[in-house]
Amino acid sequence: MRIALVTETFLPATDGIVTRLTHTIRNLTQKGHEVRVFAPAGSVSSFSGVEVTSLPGFPYPFYPEKRFAWPLPALVKPLLDAKPDVIHAAGPIVLGMGAVLIAKRCHIPLVASYHTHLAVYAKRYNVPFLGPVSWFYLRNLHNLADVSLATSHAMVRELREHGFRRMRYWPRGLDHAAFQPQDTPEKKRAWSLRDDRFTLLYVGRIAHEKDLRTILEPMKLLPEAHLILVGDGPARAELTVDYASANVTFAGPLYGRDLAEAYASADLFVFPSVTETLGLVVMEAMASGLPVLAVKSEPTLELLKGERNGTWFDGADPSTFIAQVRALSQDVDRLTEMTAFGVLRAQRWNWDHATDELIRTYDAAIRLAKWKRARPERRMGGEPVCVE
Repeated sequence: MRIALVTETFLPATDGIVTRLTHTIRNLTQKGHEVRVFAPAGSVSSFSGVEVTSLPGFPYPFYPEKRFAWPLPALVKPLLDAKPDVIHAAGPIVLGMGAVLIAKRCHIPLVASYHTHLAVYAKRYNVPFLGPVSWFYLRNLHNLADVSLATSHAMVRELREHGFRRMRYWPRGLDHAAFQPQDTPEKKRAWSLRDDRFTLLYVGRIAHEKDLRTILEPMKLLPEAHLILVGDGPARAELTVDYASANVTFAGPLYGRDLAEAYASADLFVFPSVTETLGLVVMEAMASGLPVLAVKSEPTLELLKGERNGTWFDGADPSTFIAQVRALSQDVDRLTEMTAFGVLRAQRWNWDHATDELIRTYDAAIRLAKWKRARPERRMGGEPVCVE
């Protein structure tokens, strides 16, 4: 199968979307499929033997270090030259919009996957009028696809409630070779922390939509604990200054073994964000043997079952975070039970299964597109020149 993967973000960027896509690409090629990636300028030129076509664009409004790519006309020729059996628009916004239009005009089977909660981000950045606009825009884009995907059951339900059609669940995946329980006290020493200091860990973008102040502010009242934040983003410089006197370390982005050791060296993973569509870092923490303390959101509720591998705090009430951290730091038996259940639960997630389900979705999209193509009254604008 020839697959054109059109994405708004790719390496060297690091986020949950890129992590999912890189593992998916590796698995697809190992299974004998041919993949070509289309991404904004600044992306790598190739990955795991797969060609990456970069397209010019413009900076994100809230992330100047990232770029949107102009979808038309630059995407048309390279995308059609790839002669894809299916186009996968991953998180379509701008470049993905071009992929959707080309796929529909040329009757190429189309899968779209939902990764970025734009409507929720609009509220976080004080532009609430963009929320309804985002829902309208993304709903119409996704509803042009033969099949749309979401990465949690909660998101499938929410998108259906907002009028998204032909939704399917794209299962979770996890790199168990990279993330597993291990004892690495040397990492605490590298961060100049005492081995007996109760260490909290956050991994993810350092950005305002992640609600990081809900865990940073209480650290001023937790001298017995230390918070490590791994990652980078537009709010890092501001937050570093604001919390310079707290027991907080901004470690910057970590990769590979360093990231795995960061997970394994902490005592508790903290996750304040409610804007996630999945929460991949929560899964990585569980596989690494970390109990989780999070603010409730539907995708996170799917990961933490009955508080057996984690528990909750109220993001609007800092005292609940302080109380939970202190209670957990003094309850070794509960932490041990949470660790064991989290590791066991994480074992069910793997990239091979997630990719097999994606291939079945591609096959379904191809069958559905063939059925639509056999009905001339449903074609857009007649028979285009790009169809053989």
